[in-house]
Amino acid sequence: MQPTRPETGYGYIRASENCTIAEFAEKPNLEKSQAYLDSGDYPWNSDMFVLRAKMFLDDLAVYREDVFLGDVMAEGSTHCPSFLSRIWSLPRVCVITR
Repeated sequence: MQPTRPETGYGYIRASENCTIAEFAEKPNLEKSQAYLDSGDYPWNSDMFVLRAKMFLDDLAVYREDVFLGDVMAEGSTHCPSFLSRIWSLPRVCVITR
């Protein structure tokens, strides 16, 4: 999302020329937020994902086996407390999918 003001409550992302993440700043201070806004190179990290769940899970299986949840998803137990506790215990990672 293109920032409209300096915001200390959002993260900022700068992409490299090949569309990978060159830099990520999690909730910077006001001065840094203003610098990111002024540069025009740092959109907000909106944490919104629009993709098919199968595509995401397939990519996790290939690129991030350490966070792949296919075994749990296959069991159909995504509403049980053990699934939720497993989700919250996963490492925080950046996933750029196709």
